[in-house]
Amino acid sequence: MLLSIPSILSDVVIILALAIPVILLLHRVSLPSIVGFLLTGVLAGPYVLKLVTSQEHIDILAEIGVVLLLFTIGMEFSLPNLIRIRKAVFIAGSLQLILTTTVFAFITYFGTIDYLPIAIFYGFLSTLSSTAIVLKLLQTRGEMGSPHGQIILAILIFQDIAVVPMMLMMPILAGLADNVVQEIFLMIVKTAAVLAFLVLISKFVLKPFLNLVVMTKSKELFISTIVVICFSVAYLTSLAGLSLALGAFLAGLVMSESDYSHDATSYILPFKEIFTSIFFISIGMLMDINFLWYNLGEILLLTIMSMAIQAFLAFWAVKALKITAKTAIMVGISICQIGEFAFILAKSGTEIGLMPIELYQYFLSTSVLSMAIAPMLILNSKKIAHFLIYKLPKPKVISNWATKRVKLPEFLHEFKDKNLEDHIVIIGFGYNGKTIAKAARLSNIPFIIIETDPKKVKKDSLYRKNILFGDAMNEEVQHQVHFDKARIVVITLTDLEITKVLTHKIKYLNSEVGVLVRNKRAKDIATIEKAGADIVVTDELETNLELFTQALQYYYLPQREVYSLISKIREELIDE
Repeated sequence: MLLSIPSILSDVVIILALAIPVILLLHRVSLPSIVGFLLTGVLAGPYVLKLVTSQEHIDILAEIGVVLLLFTIGMEFSLPNLIRIRKAVFIAGSLQLILTTTVFAFITYFGTIDYLPIAIFYGFLSTLSSTAIVLKLLQTRGEMGSPHGQIILAILIFQDIAVVPMMLMMPILAGLADNVVQEIFLMIVKTAAVLAFLVLISKFVLKPFLNLVVMTKSKELFISTIVVICFSVAYLTSLAGLSLALGAFLAGLVMSESDYSHDATSYILPFKEIFTSIFFISIGMLMDINFLWYNLGEILLLTIMSMAIQAFLAFWAVKALKITAKTAIMVGISICQIGEFAFILAKSGTEIGLMPIELYQYFLSTSVLSMAIAPMLILNSKKIAHFLIYKLPKPKVISNWATKRVKLPEFLHEFKDKNLEDHIVIIGFGYNGKTIAKAARLSNIPFIIIETDPKKVKKDSLYRKNILFGDAMNEEVQHQVHFDKARIVVITLTDLEITKVLTHKIKYLNSEVGVLVRNKRAKDIATIEKAGADIVVTDELETNLELFTQALQYYYLPQREVYSLISKIREELIDE
């Protein structure tokens, strides 16, 4: 064990150090970082520079990355929202899987190997998209709550669930299994048992326990608790014969019902980013660059054809939900790559003789290429859909059908609370924050409150739906309250340094937003204004000025003179 630790450290340092210049170089040509990590894996892998001493160590770290990614995705969603899109999960998900498996099995059987079990197995591999790549990009772009984002998530959830019966089918296809019906029945029972257990634990154990943890106000304890919840649920599902990733997603769903999900996400994000980066590097390491070079033309053609067919089939599967052609095209483009779970299946299939070595190398090369191309397609999916619908020449009948307006199904409406706009963000729910919230509520102005004290979050049921538990300094919390779309941000904190940093960050995210700061001391006004605040109200200054204003009423001065005098006094006091 003592000997293995330095090798893990050296491997991690080498691959991440190599990734930095690669990503910087690709950034100059506007390519996403995921492509950089894949290319880093190719360079560091066993077929080029051979920099990694233990592929097994990297694979373990990569699996942690997938677990953390699915956990954060689950926390962004919720059980009610998952139930709400069940139609998309079972209709679009099942159709995509059936169509893609059937078509690719047919192509493989008649075009490559006329052996039905291998053809069906290759059909399984072709239907699995990259959960890690697709959801990471949707999450980064803030599109998880959009109609196409929800459908994509639904299909990917169905694919992750389908991996289990696919794994059970492999020995059957290889002629090694005994009782198929019994295995499938056990899988269904296990899944139902895990879900029931998680619901009970969430309701009767997790929520009160998290309350106790949060009351300690210890970030270290809170982070440790979140990590334990994530990996223990993932481990539980793996013991039940389900995938670790599915377990992590379910753990995230359980956490999403907690008041502390946004703060938990903000603390997990740095770990998720580093481990998912290692995951993408590990995928790149699988590619045999020599095999790719000698068969480059054929592999490029196969990659383009398979991605086009996958996108086309996904489009028709999604159209069954009676949505717009534009949304269906965006979904098809986003899931037309081969995913990480396909690599696990392919490796197992090779071991039991379901996949010849040459076909395995073709699969690896086309898969990694499709994963490298995928980010560029996803980032430009809206533009591609617009071109295909409005710019590409086509018969009038098809054009009319593609541009036909379709009412969005009720279950795919965007989350209202996720799309705040022209609202007030109130940081701190003390007396001042609560007063502003009350005024906003009575004026029917949309608002959201950020508060770190769990007692204040739970105490006021009237504003419970508008309060987000978390630290305003965390990027995930900032993303959730949409500083970039807010009309006003009101900061009622007492810490001057935090107020300055927050003000600067808010103005960076949205230069047009009005930042109003409440502060105790008049002498701090200039400092806070320099940080970017538009209005600074101080307790001592405004209290004294209000007292003096009331005193002047006894001298019967005109109101205009009173305002002028107060303005001069305010300026002089601030300058002091």
